[in-house]
Amino acid sequence: MNPNIVIATLGDFTLTAYGAMGAAFALLSCMLVILASFWKKKELDTGFSLCLATIPAALIGARLMYVLTMWETISDPDVFGGPAFILQLWQGGYTLYGGVLGGMAGVWLYSTFTRQPARPLLDMVSPGAALMLMGLRAAEYFTGQGLGDYLEEESQHFFPLGVMNQYESWQVPVVLYE
Repeated sequence: MNPNIVIATLGDFTLTAYGAMGAAFALLSCMLVILASFWKKKELDTGFSLCLATIPAALIGARLMYVLTMWETISDPDVFGGPAFILQLWQGGYTLYGGVLGGMAGVWLYSTFTRQPARPLLDMVSPGAALMLMGLRAAEYFTGQGLGDYLEEESQHFFPLGVMNQYESWQVPVVLYE
């Protein structure tokens, strides 16, 4: 569980295990939203357009919420390099609850511009959003987050009761239980 599991590097772009899993679940979530548009008897391009509106809004919301909650630390030039960190999106710094709020704002903006009621559109994206949240919580395993208490009893050192962290200590895998 190394937080920097690098899968590939292309110039300045580095693909980590967390990023790959997040991208895979974003694709699966969009496919689910497109299928939901079919089930709701909407045009298929509605689901695709909704994904194109919701995903960037969720990313912006996730980054904005992180910046707001960590402003004191981010504004210190000695810690993150100062406010320039805000535009360095590849450095990390996102929150899931900010992503949920941003995604909801994206649906609302989409509904406003297309003059459709927002409630059916929110129903349409809900399964995809739940799948995305599940995937990102599971991906936290690769960053060393999402782990609970240490398991001291050696009889508890087995999956799914526990997982080994990057320091080879056993912890409760909270991400699996959520």
